[in-house]
Amino acid sequence: MSRSDINISSTHVPKNLLLVASLLAPQVQVKEALVTIKSATYSNGFDFQEAVHTLLTSLLDAHTWYKKPSCYAATYVLSVAFGLVIPESVTASGVVEQEPEAAFIQSTFYDEYSTLFPDIDLSPLFKATISLINGLEWQTAVHD
Repeated sequence: MSRSDINISSTHVPKNLLLVASLLAPQVQVKEALVTIKSATYSNGFDFQEAVHTLLTSLLDAHTWYKKPSCYAATYVLSVAFGLVIPESVTASGVVEQEPEAAFIQSTFYDEYSTLFPDIDLSPLFKATISLINGLEWQTAVHD
């Protein structure tokens, strides 16, 4: 866009401000970008939401904004995870038994969580065994 392309006769904004804004503003082809977004394949909903958000944010227009659904607008990180452990026990007759148990285990983010929240001790969770989930034996709850 050149200076001669700017029509400032129909606005009350100072001419010099319009000129600066038009030269600094990025040129965004919205229709083409929407076609690209529509035809793209996304591996998950988050990537799609990011594409729409990125496009509309690139307009640098306070009148145009996009609020992602809340499940895409925040990141939730669990410090503990649900996992299976298989402890070994030896019976009185010397037979080794291995019975799977559901338990809480440290997630990938446990160390970061512990650093951010040093006053919250989650270690007692790792000693507990999960037997019921919503009133069902854990095997049934996980299977369903």
